[in-house]
Amino acid sequence: MLNGDFFKKIYEIINYRPFIAILCGWLMTGFGQIYNGQLLKGLLFGIPNANINFYGHLNEALLYAFLGDIEKSQTILNYQWILFYPAFFDISHWDAYEVSYEIQRKCAPPVSHKLPFILSGMFATVGVIFGSKYFPGPIYLGLGGYLVGGLIGVILIKLGKPS
Repeated sequence: MLNGDFFKKIYEIINYRPFIAILCGWLMTGFGQIYNGQLLKGLLFGIPNANINFYGHLNEALLYAFLGDIEKSQTILNYQWILFYPAFFDISHWDAYEVSYEIQRKCAPPVSHKLPFILSGMFATVGVIFGSKYFPGPIYLGLGGYLVGGLIGVILIKLGKPS
């Protein structure tokens, strides 16, 4: 039977997990902060993100890219706005990760933990820039750059740890 203790246990298991904070931020920039209990900060990340998304025509470009119309996706994006997106996205993720890490472990995360966030933002921005001219377009190269940059950062952290 489901009772209050069951839900309390679930809350304790998922509350303030850095990885879950990042996943919430993936849903919408600012949700990671809201997950951490920082409503105002979440709104301060979410509202500018919505503006970048709207004026950069990101949702339309995503739709066309996922439907296979890469050329339409490339032409519809407003690159003056959309180039802010990867950095803003990563700053939001780093903040959500850092706060949930501090809450959960009662200490700040190591400086090296910033590396995946920095590299993913850099690679995603470069992917968007090159995707404006080359196949498979800014959406896929931006997403790919984000994932590759984050993966390289994690690998570098693992390689840098003493055995």
